[in-house]
Amino acid sequence: MTGASLASLSRDPCGDVHPTPAVSDSPERRLLRAILQQALCDALALHGLRLRPRRVCPGVAADALRWLASESEAPSSFRWTCAHLGLSPERIRCRLRSSVATAAEAVAEAGSERAA
Repeated sequence: MTGASLASLSRDPCGDVHPTPAVSDSPERRLLRAILQQALCDALALHGLRLRPRRVCPGVAADALRWLASESEAPSSFRWTCAHLGLSPERIRCRLRSSVATAAEAVAEAGSERAA
């Protein structure tokens, strides 16, 4: 997942929560963005959506999903990370659910075409 696609997750019209304005980039923000991107890639891989050419073990993907679903605001949590990046956690979760649903529909459609 590229930085541009992470930004598109925040701009997606899911829900009515708006991201906060971005602040200047720093090494710390780049690290947080990389952690968030990796978690999203790992979570999507659990549903067969690979954004990077590597396999993800189910345990890692499940950990990523738990992190993304957490409501904790402790340092290094998903919500804390989003706050420091100026992103809406609700919007990112909505977009993640939408991506998974779209992939599931495509798989179901491909399966029904093969059966016909």
